[in-house]
Amino acid sequence: IAEIETDKATMEVEAVDEGTLAKILIPEGTAGVKVNAVIAEKLAAWNAANPASSTRIARFVLMAAPPSIDANEITDKGYVNQRATLERRAELVDALRRGTLGTMVPAAE
Repeated sequence: IAEIETDKATMEVEAVDEGTLAKILIPEGTAGVKVNAVIAEKLAAWNAANPASSTRIARFVLMAAPPSIDANEITDKGYVNQRATLERRAELVDALRRGTLGTMVPAAE
């Protein structure tokens, strides 16, 4: 779906499911894209359409490394093992919950 290049690494984002790409948000080769801002905009639209507190997304963080199958964060069927991921990334999750890390998603207006 995308290739994200930073000063430290280039990461490819692959689709996990088959389907048709509905819309290209950013033209190929565009530099200086604020990835978190694009995601926050889409999540804000989600929040507007799903205003209940149980479905609202308050903040998010993009992990530098994907869940690891070697660390048991991914099951043999390809699902995220939430318990192992939360335990392995406890500091990241705590910072996200405290609000000291991550991007805030605007509340529905």
